[in-house]
Amino acid sequence: MPPIKYTETTRKRFWAAIFLLSLFFILAIIALIYQSSRAINWHTSPLFGGGEMMMDSASVVGAPEMMQETSFAPMPPETPTGATPEDRALIGPKIIQNGSLTLRVDDATQRLEDLRGIADKVSGFVENATIQDRAGIKTAQATLRVPVEQFDTTREKIKQLASTVFAESTNAVDVTADYIDLDARLTAAKAEEAQYLEILKQAKTVQDTLNVTSRLAEVRTQIEQLQGQMRYLSDRTDYATIQVTMTEEARVEAPTRIWKPGETFRAAVQGLVITLQGTVDALIAASVFLIGLLLPIFIVLGILTWLVLFFVRKFFSKIRRS
Repeated sequence: MPPIKYTETTRKRFWAAIFLLSLFFILAIIALIYQSSRAINWHTSPLFGGGEMMMDSASVVGAPEMMQETSFAPMPPETPTGATPEDRALIGPKIIQNGSLTLRVDDATQRLEDLRGIADKVSGFVENATIQDRAGIKTAQATLRVPVEQFDTTREKIKQLASTVFAESTNAVDVTADYIDLDARLTAAKAEEAQYLEILKQAKTVQDTLNVTSRLAEVRTQIEQLQGQMRYLSDRTDYATIQVTMTEEARVEAPTRIWKPGETFRAAVQGLVITLQGTVDALIAASVFLIGLLLPIFIVLGILTWLVLFFVRKFFSKIRRS
């Protein structure tokens, strides 16, 4: 076998191969680090079958069993919807009254106490109240619930507390049809409950008793929900809601004669120290991060470079000896 001649072209090709090999290792290490940083979030991604998709499939599998019907279940009475003129005349109008007032007052704290007094006099109450102080100017916000027949009177009394009324609005929502519909559904549910009670008396097996009891529990839960919705509508229609925002007038005050330059200087120095501490902390955190990230890469590259140079020198020494 003829000896391998060491030429300039051979040396260039060899070093080019070494460069490409090193570049490949660097890119492989970077890709490995990138993939490792993203591996934590793969299990929550919809592309990889997240938990919500698996839960949906499980609920679909169990759906046929939940839809099984018993042969003896009674047909519920037809539930009417909407409100006829007769229904409205029987139940009366169900109107939700809402209003809002934005006022300028002299003393927000005192006027808030006056609001409580106004609500008490009409058998109402303050549902919630807050006071905020911004640069010495207080803003009070309150929600009043008053009997609906006292809605207009209460708003007029509240406006008398203000030096300026910036904004006022009212709106009414007719929920008579909703209330009548809930009442009809409640009547139908109670009739269905009575039918199940009659069937329960005629049940002869344990399985029939359990099935009827289960249906009866569902109907009673529905009755409680309907009653709760009707109570809510009754509360919203019996008591009107008034949102009140009161802001104090801006006061112009003469500056104080007390001047403390020492306090100002200490505050400035303290702010400077805090800023410098934050800057140093940021530099330390960045240094630790860079060292922890780049040092392992440099170590690996150094080992690879040493191995490559070792084998290159060994290879060229053999060529030169031959």
